[in-house]
Amino acid sequence: MEVMEGHGGRRVPRLVVASAAACSDPYEGAGPLQAEMVKLERELEGLRESAARLDRGEPVFPTSDVLIAIDESFVQGLIAAQLPIVVHSAPYQVTLTAVDVGFSGAPTVTLRGTITRDGLLTLDAVVGLIGALSQIEIDAGTSTLRARITADHFEIEEASGIEALLSGASLEDVAALVRAALDAQLPTVAIPVRVQQDIEIPGITEGPVRLDSARLPLKVAVSRVLAAEQRLWVSLQVDIGQVAMVKR
Repeated sequence: MEVMEGHGGRRVPRLVVASAAACSDPYEGAGPLQAEMVKLERELEGLRESAARLDRGEPVFPTSDVLIAIDESFVQGLIAAQLPIVVHSAPYQVTLTAVDVGFSGAPTVTLRGTITRDGLLTLDAVVGLIGALSQIEIDAGTSTLRARITADHFEIEEASGIEALLSGASLEDVAALVRAALDAQLPTVAIPVRVQQDIEIPGITEGPVRLDSARLPLKVAVSRVLAAEQRLWVSLQVDIGQVAMVKR
């Protein structure tokens, strides 16, 4: 990493990445390098919006929103409880058995496991998946937060027994085939943070003055998500509807 002078004399970090073409083997080191670049791009993308808001003199989160902080270890435990995750992409089967969650710039999710193939050839390899939590929203049925795991990068890290038959290019082709099936088969993550959709106002049933109970509807939606300091910060926009009387 170099440090260069930016606009207004600010010192701005610049990433310097060596080209994979400089290696004697065009696939040597390309997988880990690509995986790291995918992760860094996710993190930078998450920080750009916050930096742009601060440059405009705006708060990172709307001041009228309700802010929820969720610890990364808590989300990691939620995903770990769903392991193993089995993904099918004929003729391959991926079994993901370990997870690591990081909330620093982006809500990254790294899954590890094995890939197998039954038939004339048997592929038994260690695999790694780099992705992120996405489409974080309120589940209308349960009033809790839910998120999808999006697969950004899938890599076959170590093959045993058939290296001579599966060259680097072939492993890349298998990885691309499997990754195409991952997004549709990865599970959603249900985060048990209950978001109240309305407020019940109890009625007055005794005494000279009696009032029916009422309901104050709330329209709640996720307005912004930021991963920082090992926490997922979810900003909720809350709009209050008209009071509806409930006759008993």
